[in-house]
Amino acid sequence: MTAGSQKLTPRQWLLLGGIGLILIVPLAALSSWVYSKHVWAQEQVETLEPRYARLAGIQEQAQEIQEALEQIETVKALHIYPAEQDSTQTGNAVQQRLRALLDKAGLSVVSSQVRPSSESEDQSQSLGPYERIAVSMTAEGGWPAIQLALLSLRDVSPTVWLDDLQLNLLGNLESNNPKVAPKLSAQFTFSILRSKP
Repeated sequence: MTAGSQKLTPRQWLLLGGIGLILIVPLAALSSWVYSKHVWAQEQVETLEPRYARLAGIQEQAQEIQEALEQIETVKALHIYPAEQDSTQTGNAVQQRLRALLDKAGLSVVSSQVRPSSESEDQSQSLGPYERIAVSMTAEGGWPAIQLALLSLRDVSPTVWLDDLQLNLLGNLESNNPKVAPKLSAQFTFSILRSKP
């Protein structure tokens, strides 16, 4: 053995091993922590990637979405009464329009009534952001006038639905002149949908 090379004793080996262990354990812990953070970040990227892709797609189609929303509003305006007036005012306005429609068709309106939405709305069926307003009307006239009134309904906008129609003969067939069409009494139940405020 030369003077520069000495054999290490077991105690020195143990000391060197302890120092090495002291240096390696924190490095191993740091490496493990970095690896776990990398795995966590990778999982986050994988979950965010589809969301980002959807948001990017929505952003790219913003103009198309805006146009579709405008079309929906246009179609909605054809069928749903706006919430600008309360339900009583809306019901009265519809009642006047329907009265004018029946008069124009040749029927004489005998009675009319606006029913509040709480009476006409079926409690088991929710209408969501809309409320149903019913208008009941009784009119008298001939069958052609009733047909004309029914045909005229399609021109009313926003839409008015005919929920029920009951026809009754005024008088009886024996007392009516067979050369003249009999007069009928028609009981209409109309309804509309109105946006809730």
